[in-house]
Amino acid sequence: KVEAEEKSRVTLAESARKYIKNCDLRDAARASYDAGLVTAEFIEVSGLTYADEVTEETILEYRKSLRDRGCEPRTVKGKDGRVRRWLTKFAGVKEEIFPAGVRCDKKLPTVYTSARIRGLLSEADPFERIAFQLPLKLGLRAGEACHAEFSDISFAGKFFRVQSKPEYGFQVKDYEERDIPIPDDFLAALWEWKGLHPGQSLIVPGEDGGPIDRFELLDMVKAVANRAGLACGKCGPCRNNHHIVKPCAQFTLHKFRRTFITGLILSGISIHTVQAYAGHADLATTMRYLRPLSAGASQIAVSAIDWEPEDFVIGL
Repeated sequence: KVEAEEKSRVTLAESARKYIKNCDLRDAARASYDAGLVTAEFIEVSGLTYADEVTEETILEYRKSLRDRGCEPRTVKGKDGRVRRWLTKFAGVKEEIFPAGVRCDKKLPTVYTSARIRGLLSEADPFERIAFQLPLKLGLRAGEACHAEFSDISFAGKFFRVQSKPEYGFQVKDYEERDIPIPDDFLAALWEWKGLHPGQSLIVPGEDGGPIDRFELLDMVKAVANRAGLACGKCGPCRNNHHIVKPCAQFTLHKFRRTFITGLILSGISIHTVQAYAGHADLATTMRYLRPLSAGASQIAVSAIDWEPEDFVIGL
């Protein structure tokens, strides 16, 4: 009887396979990839085997592990949502055990200052430098950078094509390809990098020759920031982590992409063109970046305003 009850229990591993398979059947390659990451992460953090062992405390501990790793609130919210869908739909976990959803402020996009970019790139080794410039100078998302290939580059046309990679199970967001112009300096760097790696398909492959893991790239950014002495020393991970490499929350891979988008807008490129290069389905997403890289230029402008002219009238 005990053995029969044991067999009837739903394991987290089996329910995770069903969740991932469902994504595959819906031809949602990106969702399948994310599902694989999140389910493996949750199982490792929780240390549980069966779905009926999941409690409210389990969910809270998982969220805390994400924050301790330096994940931003929006990332925690996204991962929490995927875990909720997985456990309730495929593992039979009741909705009632889930604590209130993760809330996060709609903050303005944060970007790297020119000083921090110089600090990171000067400290980075050649592999890291190329990896960082894929999101910085092309605006690639993490998954796009991990699957970027030399064949995506048109050296004659000076553009990079973001496209799906069925052989790796990678699908571009919203199923929409896009071409992005490559700055001359980065084009030259990519040409040299290609020459140094004949026969290599991926631009920044993992150790096994396949796509590098996005978390490995994230850890790389934080490690370089630490080597360069750029860690802020004030954020939660910096204060609470006593390892040699501090996972400073202020250094992320996606921040390079945000810097790219903001830089395009500041250079005077039209908002619709920036939307196309960034691969934003909604113009409102791009509009969030309509802010200066620093407050300096705006401060000079507002200081030049005569706030007390003789004919100054405020309309009511």
